[in-house]
Amino acid sequence: LDQWGVDEHLATPVVELDPTAHTIRDAYGTVTGFDTLLLATGGMPRRLPQDAHHDLIYFRSLDDYLKVYHAAKPGTQAIIIGGGFIGSELAAVLSLREVAVTVVFPESHLLAAKFPRDLTKYLEQVYHQHGVTLVAERTVTGVTRSGGAVTVSLSDGTALTAPLVIAGLGLEPNTTLAEAAGLAVDNGIIVDPHLETSAAGIFAAGDVASFALPFVDHRLRVEHEDNALVQGRLAGENMAGAAKSYGHLPFFYSDLYTMGYEAIGTIDSQLDVFADWTTFGQEGVLYYLHNRQVVGVVNWNVWDRIPQARQLIADRTTVAQAKDLKGRIRPD
Repeated sequence: LDQWGVDEHLATPVVELDPTAHTIRDAYGTVTGFDTLLLATGGMPRRLPQDAHHDLIYFRSLDDYLKVYHAAKPGTQAIIIGGGFIGSELAAVLSLREVAVTVVFPESHLLAAKFPRDLTKYLEQVYHQHGVTLVAERTVTGVTRSGGAVTVSLSDGTALTAPLVIAGLGLEPNTTLAEAAGLAVDNGIIVDPHLETSAAGIFAAGDVASFALPFVDHRLRVEHEDNALVQGRLAGENMAGAAKSYGHLPFFYSDLYTMGYEAIGTIDSQLDVFADWTTFGQEGVLYYLHNRQVVGVVNWNVWDRIPQARQLIADRTTVAQAKDLKGRIRPD
């Protein structure tokens, strides 16, 4: 970084932002001025209010990963709270390490908010085959620790105990600094097409940025790698005067045992879903439609087809019947 004239200040929290004076103040009292500023403050994991003594691992940071990695020995019991993207990935990985995994979630099926019922049922069969216990339609009502074990009380009056309990509940955007400075905030820091906030010269990117796209009818805030990389690069260019608009619809991906998928757009099981399977559960494309318009795509064990899916969404592709989408995206 020295060759580029970059000063690095690690372990130095910023506690105040003055958008008028164009200054920041850190926790040690040092005030620094700026011409342009990027807020890439990310988010904080959602925490259970019942976990008053912080007995759970909230899977977010490198330290969280290392704690789980060192604790996940074969034969260890683990409880995962949350049946979404994080919970499903953790359950798959830990069970492959011969950890006895129990997943607790409020929905009727694993990943029920994202995938159609027939696919979630198939997924659950795969998880059962790997020894994973799924506890659906339960919420956590209490968390206590005794010695080296944590007990999780559930809404049906039962309780589960394990030495390793992990919560994967998503995150809340870290907007504290922006809010205190008076920047516009609504489920993230609101940015314009150039990723500039409501204060001139202050930009935001990544998990914390709430942005709009011309072909999506609502603001987005995306917590995935593709968005962070592309958005961060463009924000930097604009801070240097490029004035480029952000028009990238980001994708995300996951791997579950021998299954993997890449997804883009609005992935919501409440939408109309047309599944174009080559082999059910093994290879196919799921199209998510709103008023017959393609708004989301999941490529299930189908790779390198995200550009095609992105174009379908950007073109506001509309079909007379969902079956007209058959073969629009083809596997290799």
